[in-house]
Parts: sequence; C-alpha cells; structure tokens
Amino acid sequence: MVKKIILSFIFLFFLFFLFFSKKMKIIRGKTMGTYYVIQYIDEYHIKNIKQLHNEIDLLLIKINDQMSTYLQKSEISQFNQFKKINVPFLVSDSVIEIIKKSKKIYNLTNGALDISIGSIVNLWGFSSNERGNNFIPSKEMIKIHKNWSNMNNFFVYKNCLIKKKSQLCLDFSAIAKGYAVDLISKFFISQKIKNYIINIGGEIYISGFIKKNIPWNVQIFWPDKKKERYFVIESTKNIAIATSGTYLNFFKTKKDIYSHIIDPKTGFPISHNLISVTVIQDDCTTADGFATAFLVIGEDKAMKLANFLKIPIFMIIKVDNKLVVKYNFLFKKYLKLFSY
Repeated sequence: MVKKIILSFIFLFFLFFLFFSKKMKIIRGKTMGTYYVIQYIDEYHIKNIKQLHNEIDLLLIKINDQMSTYLQKSEISQFNQFKKINVPFLVSDSVIEIIKKSKKIYNLTNGALDISIGSIVNLWGFSSNERGNNFIPSKEMIKIHKNWSNMNNFFVYKNCLIKKKSQLCLDFSAIAKGYAVDLISKFFISQKIKNYIINIGGEIYISGFIKKNIPWNVQIFWPDKKKERYFVIESTKNIAIATSGTYLNFFKTKKDIYSHIIDPKTGFPISHNLISVTVIQDDCTTADGFATAFLVIGEDKAMKLANFLKIPIFMIIKVDNKLVVKYNFLFKKYLKLFSY
C-alpha cells in the first residue's frame, strides 16, 4: 500500500514537473539603441533563465562590439577611422558574413540597400545618439560624400576589408538587428530550445508553437495610435519578420520632415508616401535588409520587385493624411486577423 502511494506521488510529481517545465519564459533587455523581448517555452529546464539571459546579453554585446557605429572602439568604427588604402584591415567572421548578405541584397535591389553610405549618414547626423542634428547638408557636400560612398570603394579579401578610398565608412544599422536575431536563434537551437519568438526592435524570428498546434502571432506596428488598426501575422512554419519605417527616427524643420532612411542614389532622406514596410523571409538578416531597401524605392517599385523576387510584403502608405495598406498575395496567407 505504501509502495503504491509512493509510486502515485512520484507519478503526480512527474505530471506537475512536466506541466511547469513547459511554462513560457520571458527575457527582456536593451540593445542597439532599442529593446529586445524573447519568449520561449521551457520544455526541458536545460538552463536557468538568468544564465540564459546572461549568455544572450554577452552575445549582443559581442555583436555591438563588432558592428555598432555608436561605439568608437567597435570593429566597424575602427575600420571607418582607418584611412589607409589598399591595406588589409582584419575583421571578424560576423562582419564578413553581414557584408556578403548585404551585397547580395544590394545587387537584387539595384543598390537600394547600401552599407557604404556611412559617410552620408554621418553627414545628416543619424549615426550618433542624437536623432538628427537639424543640419541640412548642401548638394555640393552630399555630392562629395556620395563619391566616397560606393560599394566598389572597398572589397573583401579573406578575413580582411580593404579600402580603395580612405573616406569610405560602412554602416550596418539597416541590417544589424536582423543579424542579431538570427544569431540568438542559432544559439537557441544549440540549446535545444525549439519554440520561441525573438524580437529586437521590431525585427522578429518565430520558431515552433506557443502551445501544441497553436502558432505564435505578431501584430504589425501601426503608426497612428488615434486610429488604431490591427494586422496580425500567424504562421505554422518558422519565419522571420522585419519592419522598416520612417516614423520613429527623424528630425523636423519649419518646412520639412527628414527621415533617417537615406536614398543611396540621391544622398537625401526619402520623401515619398511609403512610411512602413514589413517583409517575411526565412532569416531575419535578409528580411531586415529587404524591408529597408523596399522602403527606399517606394510603393510601386517595392511591390513590383517583391512580386518578382517572390517576397511577402506589407506596406503602410500615407495618402491625404490617412494611412492605407497594401500587401501582395504572398503576404495575405500570413494575415490571421485584420481590421479596416
């Protein structure tokens, strides 16, 4: 009898442990000038949540030390300050990887995503902690900086970057958050965590399910809080979601509003009516890069190119002081809930 009671107690304890072992855990923090939120289903108690949090923070610190233009001692900042031409500058594998992915998107979008425009971004004041410096560069100054800002003004040799023009500056801000999301996702896979959602400043990766056969869902940010509309993405397969918008980082003058999104072809902030682009891809680095590129080229070209490349795209456009949405048939299948 006692043996049966003990066995029953062990069985109940096992069920109790199994139930709570699958409890959702949340990790929050700050990185890259924004926030991050990670939710995951703790299935096997592989690691203490504090230990996992610390390892994620160390990973993000490492990425910042490699790619941040805000940190003077980061790899990319040191390369930008390096003025010698035709001299190899050693960088990490991560920097080489993000450059290769950026070049691929650069070629597919006819230069709309251009990591070589760091000098122009600096000129407009969007590379510092202050959002814009309210300084409007002259056309002559922009022409000079555009001459420095060209993907052909540097090249990769093994694990080195080599400048052809000393003033060249690289800027990974359009793609770095997506890359960080991907690295955390790879880290989770190495830890045998299968069901999770990673969000760094709106760049997101979804894996698995929140519960059995119940997928994660993500609401697209709507810029107008007075007239809120809801568009929710849901997927039964692993996807990356990235959004690029003009509504958070900008500065105003008496006449105009200047966004941090720079058109590489003109050297000026974009000025069309497309204010937000969300895309879905297999990895977040690529999604992040395409979201920025599509935002640069505008509504019509973005839709045509997205359809040609078979990329799901969702756009928010400002028309007569009202916000309207457009999305292609590839994106429609991911929309679970929406309101008009």
